[in-house]
Amino acid sequence: MRTVPLTHQRVTIQDDFDLDKILESGQCFRPRKLADGRCRFVSGKALLYLTPLGCGQYDAAWYGADWDVWAGYFDLGRSYAALRQSLAGQSAYLDAALAFGQGIRVLRSHGIDLSEIEKAIQRTANISRKELDKLLDEVVERNQRYYTDLIDLAGVTKPETMVSVEDTWAIYEQTRQELRNLTRSIGFLVDNGRTMLKPAKAYQWALDNAEMQVMSGAVSYNQAIRNTVKQLADSGIKIVAYEGGHRDQIDVAARRAVMTGVSQLCAKYTEQSAEYLETPYFEVSAHVGARDQGAGWQNHKAWQGRVYSVRTGDKYPSIYEVCGLGYVDGLEGANCRHIRTAFVDGVMERTYTDKELEHIDDGHDVEFEGKRTPRFLYLGQ
Repeated sequence: MRTVPLTHQRVTIQDDFDLDKILESGQCFRPRKLADGRCRFVSGKALLYLTPLGCGQYDAAWYGADWDVWAGYFDLGRSYAALRQSLAGQSAYLDAALAFGQGIRVLRSHGIDLSEIEKAIQRTANISRKELDKLLDEVVERNQRYYTDLIDLAGVTKPETMVSVEDTWAIYEQTRQELRNLTRSIGFLVDNGRTMLKPAKAYQWALDNAEMQVMSGAVSYNQAIRNTVKQLADSGIKIVAYEGGHRDQIDVAARRAVMTGVSQLCAKYTEQSAEYLETPYFEVSAHVGARDQGAGWQNHKAWQGRVYSVRTGDKYPSIYEVCGLGYVDGLEGANCRHIRTAFVDGVMERTYTDKELEHIDDGHDVEFEGKRTPRFLYLGQ
């Protein structure tokens, strides 16, 4: 490992300055808090170690750029405390935001490698294979345990294998591939949503766009930078499904990919266990905040928590006609958090009574600015 000579200096920072909040703010990609309490910052080929000494005092040790450069990096020429005080008292929401952000500085990097930007953005969608496999393994284990107990309760001979290894492996691999594909299609929407650019090209677009605004004489350089960066911030990191052109925030797409894998595993166990139990009935789960708007099966609250049949004209309603199983806006469709489990009539009892379902949302609406909003608008269906 290469050792570089460091220049040490004790510095005083009396303004708002919180190293932990700065590290957690997501502005910078390579800083680390070390076990000995030092915070390491890297920008271009420059290196800085900052060690808090208390009372606004820090030990600064640097290489490749002196403290004046790093003071500019942390924007220490501006009083954030004075800015915060000038904005205080205007509204409770703003005061809460000011308190939460106190200590964060706007970092002014001087030469971040574009490859680091792309790597950091890709990590936004990344769940490691080990973490993903652990999650799906737990889903398999819970389903295996639940349906083994249910089969024992029903007095049916337990099969050697509930769901084949081939089926579970196929779902695992499909989920992994979906997550890998996300990082190949990430980018920013610019030009008022008309153009999708890869991260590195979006960075260059921002510089070119700002330069054009300045050359036109319409705005100052700082205002041009603000206008351009705001377009990228308003866009957020998105992925695009190139076949259909649909765009999503990267965290939404990643969550959906993982939850789709989980839902497919649960559905596979449900269908297989129903076959072993020789039952046409399924109980649908229920949760607080289910969608209570729309016609027919689009209203998820209307059908959740009850028992249904795969047959028409049975003692229980049809799961296809009432719940819309198999449709994008129905049971197990897009953004739906409901699942179904095999139900053995005469052996099992419903999880919820009709009265419990009627009052499942009592006290759980979300209140914002004096208005009560249905919880499903925040949680999904």
